[in-house]
Amino acid sequence: MTDYRSLPQISYSDLALLARAPEVFKHHVVDGNKRKATKAMDFGSYFHMMVLEADEVDKHYYVSVFDEMPTGKYADFIQKQVELEQTGMLESEIFEEAKKHADLRHKDETIVKTLTEGDTGEFYDKFKKDLIAGTGKQLISKADKAKAEAMRESIRSHETARKYLFEMRADDKRKVYTELEVMWVAESQMGASVEVKSKIDRLIINTEKKRVLILDLKSTRGDNKKDFTSSLFKYQYQVQLMFYIAAASYYIQTELGQGITQYTFDGLFVAVKSDQPYQTHCFGLDDELKTEGESRYKELLEEYLTRLKNNQWRPFEYYENDGIITLSI
Repeated sequence: MTDYRSLPQISYSDLALLARAPEVFKHHVVDGNKRKATKAMDFGSYFHMMVLEADEVDKHYYVSVFDEMPTGKYADFIQKQVELEQTGMLESEIFEEAKKHADLRHKDETIVKTLTEGDTGEFYDKFKKDLIAGTGKQLISKADKAKAEAMRESIRSHETARKYLFEMRADDKRKVYTELEVMWVAESQMGASVEVKSKIDRLIINTEKKRVLILDLKSTRGDNKKDFTSSLFKYQYQVQLMFYIAAASYYIQTELGQGITQYTFDGLFVAVKSDQPYQTHCFGLDDELKTEGESRYKELLEEYLTRLKNNQWRPFEYYENDGIITLSI
């Protein structure tokens, strides 16, 4: 199966990166340099799978013996070492490659002593055994597993979230999709076609009542409506939701062979706080935000095409103001 992130089409995450940092977008999306996942991104992926695809979790994740995963150069060294040991590379070559990868500049004997002797040696030996036991899977700490489970139980305690994410099933009047990947053709602000992709957490199509509902699962640090509204404007969630609604519209027409004029489309964010008490809220968008979100993703597609055509990846003001970007209050 093809990795969704490796597919060449433009995703909403790519557009969000373009809006925030065009030069970084070029580096990763246009030039193809892989983005390194952050700890928060790794946890988000694990949490999503635990909620949306619980049967798949054990196939992809291995729970570590550690409450917090080891980090730092020695941990990087061991991870690379275990990875290279699977290739049949000579032990001496593995050591040098792992040292280079981790940017360890100590003497070889110091590295060996740190990794094999005393409490640190015992610690790193335990970590290496963890990595070997979880070969082919991603390690998750015991603390992150417990947190994700608590967050999932919070969703179950919210009547609406539980209904749509855990209880609703497909039948002859309703289609239910989870982590649905849609490759589609979007229209930019000026009407140009752009090949894009979307991965929708949960898509519910009621073919009898002609209603479509998209659910997007978010882990958040906010406590209330005000906090989530702040996050919404910071990360442009309204743009993301309208991008997904356009993908769902395309899917219904092309994959299900149905017209969409009679359908109504809506979306909900299921937002779960990522620390205690892990409260869950469901948030929708008003019509003004929906209109703004649709307009904005089309603007971003147009900006992408313009920048690609002109090979201009600095802020537009740079080109319009002799390389000077003016700051203001």
